[in-house]
Amino acid sequence: MTTQLEKDIRYIKSELGNHIGDGGSGVHALANNKAPGFMGPKEFGNIQSIFKSRKPAYGRDINELEPGFYYGSGFVNAPSSVDAAAFCEVDVSLSIDGYKQITFRHNFENRVWTRTQHKGVYGSWACNRQETLLWSGSTSEPNRPMQFAEAYTDFKSLKFITTSTSNSASCWEADITGDYVAVPWTNLPDPTAGQPYNPQVQVGEIIVRLSWDKVQFYIQWNTAVSIISGSVTKIDAVGTIKEIWGVR
Repeated sequence: MTTQLEKDIRYIKSELGNHIGDGGSGVHALANNKAPGFMGPKEFGNIQSIFKSRKPAYGRDINELEPGFYYGSGFVNAPSSVDAAAFCEVDVSLSIDGYKQITFRHNFENRVWTRTQHKGVYGSWACNRQETLLWSGSTSEPNRPMQFAEAYTDFKSLKFITTSTSNSASCWEADITGDYVAVPWTNLPDPTAGQPYNPQVQVGEIIVRLSWDKVQFYIQWNTAVSIISGSVTKIDAVGTIKEIWGVR
């Protein structure tokens, strides 16, 4: 004869069995943004993708990706300048339907593009400007070998911070299109106290030669002239490079 204790044990076991997972009769529903509940496999996978790993998405159309974190190559609708074989990461988030935010990163070059969907329409990719300090110091001497922190060929342009004869700083940026960069500078000397001001301008140019090994560089020429009262004369004072930045 079944005792009350045995009935109670069977009842408890039945209740526990029904409440495992998200199936069964009378069980808790899945969690939502209003009420707690069980977590389904999809939700569990989404949390894992945030805190543990990304999902592979080789050859996928970026516009069709659900919110999440992905990696792969050969993406459709990727930034046009990215090689299809390049390994990249894609982050997709969604605010409401028709409003999506996408971040695309070229893993090797560490270049980043962003794009949004607004009212269901995708905008163009925007490449985020990135600046990396490649060299800092103080140099004006020709033929002195120096070295970049990274290969200059990994960047689109170089930005130079220089000082002129009055020690005022200026900035010059140039695309890398060959094995040298011409860095100009100008200076308007301050008037001498108690003396009539005679307008004068000093103009200089620093020729920076880029080495074949992609990391070394040196100043090839560093010259300056003074223009005063309609005459041009060479001066000994020259410009000084203080910093060089790589720009992507």
